[in-house]
Amino acid sequence: MGVVFCPNCYKEAYRLVDDNESVKIMQDGKCLINLNNSSSVNMSINCPGGHPVTVEIKPKEVLNGTRP
Repeated sequence: MGVVFCPNCYKEAYRLVDDNESVKIMQDGKCLINLNNSSSVNMSINCPGGHPVTVEIKPKEVLNGTRP
């Protein structure tokens, strides 16, 4: 998936790691949240500089245009 940077200080806010079974939200090498592929998340976390950054993850079925 990729790396998301803070819009204020441009430090790495979090990293999304996607394997075939789950999506992990990583920050500073630590797993903050581990979700399955059908989960949906819309929340705010702080970047290492203390700025709020929005995390939004949609289920893969919605991204592909299909729903169960």
